[in-house]
Amino acid sequence: MCEPISLSTLMATSLAMSAASTAVGVIGQQQQFNANAANAVQAQQIQNTQTNIGIQQSEAASGLRAQQSQSDMLKAAATAAASAGESGTAGNSVDSLIGDYHASEGRYLNSLATQGQWNRDQAAVQKQGQAAQAQGRINSVAKPDFLGAALRIGGDALNTYTDLYVKPQLNAGRS
Repeated sequence: MCEPISLSTLMATSLAMSAASTAVGVIGQQQQFNANAANAVQAQQIQNTQTNIGIQQSEAASGLRAQQSQSDMLKAAATAAASAGESGTAGNSVDSLIGDYHASEGRYLNSLATQGQWNRDQAAVQKQGQAAQAQGRINSVAKPDFLGAALRIGGDALNTYTDLYVKPQLNAGRS
């Protein structure tokens, strides 16, 4: 036959089960929080890479446009100089026309550089938004509450003590 379980053994067992159950819950919360944070950071890194690639592609395209513009300007200037030489025209009007080609090219290259800076500034702001979004994702999952877990264990211990020791004494006093 089995021996009866003492009240202190029953209380210790109840307290151990409460502590184990609470600890498993806190561990699960910690794992969920860590996984969510890692996913948010990874998503931010991917978004930043996409932003960087976009800027690189934009700058490469601007470089090609600048090269084409320079080539076109040199061809136009050479054509103007050759035409002027063939016709026997020289002087300020030809120099002015070639100067206009150079000025036009300079304005175009300046506009490309300005647009490139605007694109880089926009990318920096976009990355700040991506960082804020990642932080929001991280904050969307609550961190494990260790103090709350400890208080739940303490509350369960107090309830078990009350159920095993205090209530029986109160009920015995009423009889």
